[in-house]
Amino acid sequence: MVERDASGVHRELYAILRRSWYELLREIETLDFGHMTEADLRSRLYHLFTSELKNSRIEQILGLVYTEVKINNRPIDLVVFDPVVEDKVFAGVEIKLDPDPQGIREDLAKLQNHLNRGDIQVGIFVTMATSDYGLRERLKEQRVVDEFGLKEDEKTNRGYVEFSRVERRGLNGLATNAQLTLCS
Repeated sequence: MVERDASGVHRELYAILRRSWYELLREIETLDFGHMTEADLRSRLYHLFTSELKNSRIEQILGLVYTEVKINNRPIDLVVFDPVVEDKVFAGVEIKLDPDPQGIREDLAKLQNHLNRGDIQVGIFVTMATSDYGLRERLKEQRVVDEFGLKEDEKTNRGYVEFSRVERRGLNGLATNAQLTLCS
């Protein structure tokens, strides 16, 4: 395939990942979740992503998505292989539920390390925390977003951060979720 085709496939993969995350958040708003774990989020995101992938224009989808893959002995929650370049990882996705800023920093550093080594092309960190936790404020206070050169709701060549709110029915009201994207 020519370079143009690869970038189009990569944009589509990223768009599918992003839509799948927001579909997961929509489901959380409309369904009653009792107890929810990171494994629940990972499993549901995997299912939503693979379901949408089947309906995409991407031809090679068999063996494209895996959970808990070790790259250089460091596990990544969800890995999307590149359908254009064999044995190359397109995206690594880390998922955290009710994280602390240090945990976010560690996962972002892991993704950044993989980006720097060329192991992945895009690193995506998604999280959700109860609204009383103050996710946005804690990340700003701890300078986690600044440390990785990310801007809120502004795409830069390093990546970007998106915050939004979702109501977790059956639990404790509103939650804040964030998607932090690192680019190579």
